Parts: sequence; structure tokens; C-alpha cells
Amino acid sequence: MEESTEGYLLPVQFYGPCVSKKIKTLIKKEHNTFPFVEDSKPVPFELQRLLGPTSIWKVFKKQAEALTFVKDKKCGLMTFVFQQTNGERLFLAAHPRWLWYYDSKKDVRYRCSYEVIPEYTVCKLYFDLEFEIGVKQYKDGIKMVDTFISIICYFIEIIFDIKIDKRFIIDLDSTTNSKFSRHLIFNLPNAAFCDNYNVGNFVKYVCKNIKSCIEQLDKDSNYCCDFMKECCLSGSSIMELLIMDSKGKLLLFCDEGVYTKNRHFRVFKSTKLGRKAPLILSNENIYQPDKTLSNFDEQIFLDSLISYVPNDSLRILKFNDCMDKNNSFSLNKTVKQMPACENCNISPFPKIDQFIQKLVEPGHIWRSNFFQTSNTVVYDIVGNRYCGNIDRQHRSNNIKLVVDINARCFYQKCYDPDCSTYRSESRSLPSEIQFHLDDEFDVDVLSNNISFETDVLNYNNMNDTELAEVVNVVEEILCETVDDSKVTNFPEEKNEKFVDLV
Repeated sequence: MEESTEGYLLPVQFYGPCVSKKIKTLIKKEHNTFPFVEDSKPVPFELQRLLGPTSIWKVFKKQAEALTFVKDKKCGLMTFVFQQTNGERLFLAAHPRWLWYYDSKKDVRYRCSYEVIPEYTVCKLYFDLEFEIGVKQYKDGIKMVDTFISIICYFIEIIFDIKIDKRFIIDLDSTTNSKFSRHLIFNLPNAAFCDNYNVGNFVKYVCKNIKSCIEQLDKDSNYCCDFMKECCLSGSSIMELLIMDSKGKLLLFCDEGVYTKNRHFRVFKSTKLGRKAPLILSNENIYQPDKTLSNFDEQIFLDSLISYVPNDSLRILKFNDCMDKNNSFSLNKTVKQMPACENCNISPFPKIDQFIQKLVEPGHIWRSNFFQTSNTVVYDIVGNRYCGNIDRQHRSNNIKLVVDINARCFYQKCYDPDCSTYRSESRSLPSEIQFHLDDEFDVDVLSNNISFETDVLNYNNMNDTELAEVVNVVEEILCETVDDSKVTNFPEEKNEKFVDLV
């Protein structure tokens, strides 16, 4: 094999041994699309395994095309953005473990990668905290972060009944001489937000409470709000959260504008183009990842990705800032979601939606949550509480149907505590739906924009145990109880079509 020269990783190494000569020629003409690397280590064995992450790697010039490809292809792919040395941004569809494998080899100057947070996708709670240094202000950024974390943990507990501390928070630092910058990524225990719009609603609600407290403190320095009491915070520490930007405007040091559609969020150990200030673990970080990977930095990278939620057995959090007459918060279940048809919350798979809807009639789909990483869709059902475990309707608790896209099957679970461990036998999706899914997955290898995919899996030296490994998906999803008292109950006589399947 040829050796890499001039600090480049050759196409045959970067794209895999099965890449064609035609693709190599095209790539050489666009040499800025592959990374500058410091070394060329062999591909880790776990990435070569038959049951390892998909090796698909496809580059696009347009974000919409990359997002559509990931949506159609599934397989745990995510959408990323990387900047070339000329400043141009290209969009990448790849599994995050393969991105880390290549990205971690780059010289820090050229490691300018961002995650695209797709709208309407389950994601983690995240924050961008920053302020200009030396703009007529002397701030203790570390103390400000601690104060802010205490307040966030307080609101998470009183609103969602989830108790956390700094051990659940990845604290990334990208501070320079002119700017204090931190990214906080919350890995909540057994919970995630349904999308970044709901994350934004929650963040804006908390910030509104902080601003209100600051206004009162400005009038009365002895004022003390509820979260100040519970978190043992002084008025001066709250006032410190107010910073001045370069234009002299006063605002909170939490950026409330990073919760928009398809947001780009810088990934671990990446820097902004032209700066050598990568996001690294702060000195105050105490988060420790589960020992699932031998590479500590890779696990931090995965845990810090906002939309990388491989565990779909989660409580899905939703938040809509609605104030009642008593000036206290209330959670409105009708929050912003994907465009919905009548009595149905649409997933990225309309044909599967139609099948599930017909299956559970006269009940209907209340909502669906798509877990991109594990490629599963969880449907919460109302109006039909038939559970295969007890062979009858539950009196108060609802059921859910889980569709495993990779396995082309579905099964039933429910929210009744007595059935918390029950999972029905898996049933295959109808052949016409499977055919439609297979047809969607048939994508050309080469296109005119030098987008490509390559399979570098090594099937040699695989033993029977490795080939037989499977991943358990979707256990109990803890979520708020749905009040479907106004929905027509499923009749006492059984719907034989539904009963036979669950």
C-alpha cells in the first residue's frame, strides 16, 4: 500500500480499500475534503466487526441533501459539518464512531467539525455559556458556571422530578484570552428531551426566572427567590450572571439562540477555523463516562453529542412555557412537534404510521418518538389499552408499540407497573412495508458532487459468538401518563386482528 505524504491521509486509507480508481481521481481534485492527519493507525477491530457501526461515509455540498440521506438510510448515521481550509463548509453523513476515528487524527488546526442537531429528533439538554473578556467587566467565569448549574439542576428537579448534579454534566471549555466559553451537555439519567425546540422552551423559561430575580435584586438587594433559597445562592452570585457584550448591552451569559432548526454545534476537540482553541474537558469537569469503550476520549465525544441517544428506553421530556393564574409553571402536552395529521403524530415513516394506526383502531397514535441512533420508533397509543400480557384491556394505563426499523419488526409494551418487564413476541412488518423500506435504502454509491460510501468491514477471523451478538433495544420508557378519558375506549369485544399480533 502507498504511504501517506505531506501530512495527508491517502484516499485508499481514508475511504477504504474497496474505493474505485474513479473515486480516487475525483477525490484528488478536491483534496481539501479529506483531513490533515498526524498519524495513520490501523482501523480498530471493533469498527471492522460485522456487527459494528456502519462504515457508510457520504459527503454533500448541501445540508438538506445530507439530512435527507441520513433520514432515508438510518443505520445510526448522523449529519455533521466540517470546514475546509478555504472556509467552505461540507456536510457529512457518517456514523459518529467513524467520524471520531478520522477526526481525532487531524491536526488541531484543521479539526473544525460540528454536529447538526436535526429538528424533531430526541436530544440532550445543552448550553452555550460565554462572555467577552475585558469589556469593562471582571468576571469569575468558573463561579458563574457553578451558579448556573445549580439553578438548572434545581429546575430539572422541581419540573421533571429528576435529581442530578455535576456528575451528569459534561463541561467543555474553549476559553481564549478574549472570550470565556463553555459548553454544558447534560446526560440525564434515563431521560432526554423530545427535540431541541422543547430544550429551548425549558432554557428560556429558566432564563426568564433568572432575569426576573435579577430585576427584583436590582430593586431590593435583600430579595431572595425560591431557587436562591434552595440552592443557597447569594444575591451577588445571581447578579454575576448578567454580563455586558461588546456593544454595551446587558444580558445573561447563557446563549438562548442555539435552539433553532438544524443547529450546528461544535463537537469535542474541534476548534473554530483559524483558531487553535478546541473544546476540551474543563478543569472543573467531574463527569465520568460508562466504561463501555476502551478509548476515554471517544466515549466523551459520543456522550457529548447532542442528538446521539443510543438508549431508546428513556423518559421523553417535553416542556412548554405556560404560566397559570398563580404565576407557576405548567406543562402543556400540546407542545410543538412534527406536523401531525388528525389524531396522529407523524414519524419519519408515514407508511409505518398508517399501518400502526389501522392496527390499533378504534384507538389512535397519540405521539411517536424516533430514536435515530438505535433506529426505532416508539408509538404511544390512546383509546386502545389491550395488553398481550394480561390478554385484556388495562383499566387506566396505556400501551405502546415499538418498531425496530433494522429488524423490520414491531412489538408491544405498556406503562402498567405490573407489566413493566413485559415485551410481546416480535412480529414482522407487512411485506409491502419491508419492500418500501428496502427500496428507500437503495442509494447510488457515486454521485456528481463527489459523495461516496464505502464498506471497509473485515469479515475475516470472526467467530460464531461475535456473529451471534445482538443488541437489546427499547426497554421501559417512562413518560407522563396520558389522559385519554375523553377518547372512545377500545370495545370489550376483542379486535382479533390486533390481539393476534400482540
